[in-house]
Amino acid sequence: MHADRQNAEALKHILNQYCQNSGQQISAAKSSIFFSGNTGVQEKGEVCQILDIMTESLSDKYLGLPALVGADRSDCFKHLIDRVLSKTKGWKEKLLSLGGKEVLIKLIAQAVLVYVMMVFKIPKNICKGMTDAISQFWWGDEVDQKKIHWQAWWKMCFSKDKGGMGFRDPHCFNIAMLSKQVWRLLCEPDSFCARVLRSKYYPDGKLLSATMKKGSSFTWQSVLTGLECFKRGYVWRVGDGKQIHIWNDNWIPTSNNLKIQTPHGNNLVTTVDELIDPITGRWDENLIRDLFWDIDVNRILQIPLIDGREDLVAWHYNRSGLFTVRSAYHCQWKHKFGSNPLPNYTSGAGPRQVWPQLWKLKVPSKIKMFGWRFLNGFIPCRGILANKHIPGSSSCPVCLRGCEDLKHLLFTCSRVREVWTPLGVWERIQRLMNIDRSGAVLMEEVIRLGGTIPNLNDVGIAELILTGGWYIYGGRDVS
Repeated sequence: MHADRQNAEALKHILNQYCQNSGQQISAAKSSIFFSGNTGVQEKGEVCQILDIMTESLSDKYLGLPALVGADRSDCFKHLIDRVLSKTKGWKEKLLSLGGKEVLIKLIAQAVLVYVMMVFKIPKNICKGMTDAISQFWWGDEVDQKKIHWQAWWKMCFSKDKGGMGFRDPHCFNIAMLSKQVWRLLCEPDSFCARVLRSKYYPDGKLLSATMKKGSSFTWQSVLTGLECFKRGYVWRVGDGKQIHIWNDNWIPTSNNLKIQTPHGNNLVTTVDELIDPITGRWDENLIRDLFWDIDVNRILQIPLIDGREDLVAWHYNRSGLFTVRSAYHCQWKHKFGSNPLPNYTSGAGPRQVWPQLWKLKVPSKIKMFGWRFLNGFIPCRGILANKHIPGSSSCPVCLRGCEDLKHLLFTCSRVREVWTPLGVWERIQRLMNIDRSGAVLMEEVIRLGGTIPNLNDVGIAELILTGGWYIYGGRDVS
């Protein structure tokens, strides 16, 4: 609004009318007003007096969101890093096991950011700051002591069934949440937000072809960031075909990139309705075979046509066609990290079924986490530390013989045999060691083969060896 008496009195009248009809009262003491830089002192005083608001603020937040996003956007969102740190730096959090840390990260540290991420595009350096804070908490960093970060964060974002921990990448999740705003603008074109944005940024109503304009607000810039992700996963459901561009739009659901593979060339047809026979309402098969490669012909003819229906936008990565943030996140994550080499698992357990079996074992979470670290080679025994060029002896601190690697730690140390023999699993371990295997592969075989021990109330062998290994490793640290 313009900073003058007329507009201020009109706003005051609207607010009074609202209070009268709703029975609520506006607190002038908690209210603030913001003026643009070219507003004179006299006009400011006049407007403040009429509205009875004497506080002028530049940096207030509303519902946790900055009221004004300036040129230095990192400064506007720096408080998000502090919020994550506040959830992970308390003294109680230091006492958590890895299982407890997993719960805290997924349900609290990452959840507090959801509302902000669905409105604004968070700068990458802020996302990295949040990732660093969570990563330091997960690996046990302290103020005066940094621990080994055994795995890159993007590898930790793999699902637990693929060897990761199922954590979220903040940047990818932010873009997925913004993609949901694009879906809402498409599904609710008559909403107040959609009407405001459409009147200014895409007056032709074609949101999918909207572009950045000079002077665009940060809100619209954020929506366009979500639109980039949305374009990778949307697909047109063909109705009358009038809104679908043949060569540019996603409308071939069986194609790898959802588009036509045939080059455009000098073809004059542009929209899908030109490929439909207006008399029969079916595909013009002769025209299609003349224009496209055989692979595109087969894919087009498989698309069903429904008379009297307009073209619809659907989400390709959900069988129902409805958008979900989860599928959009995986789409964005694959786009960002899909070209990276897969994690090099120590046990070779990446493509196998050992991971689902591990997480289904009937043991406490801290034991499962020990198994996850063991299979990945994240146990700081002396042999592994020596491979990382960390100074110190590589010999076993318990038996003082041999290099302490994963295999020696749980299977070949002389002290370990004294644990497994009374439990009745030593002979099974010996059979597995007849073939030269690393310690991680031995543990993988233990989990994969399963089985129970009858004379111990049918306790699972994998559960017993993992639990025993956890105690052996803890006792080794004490000694």
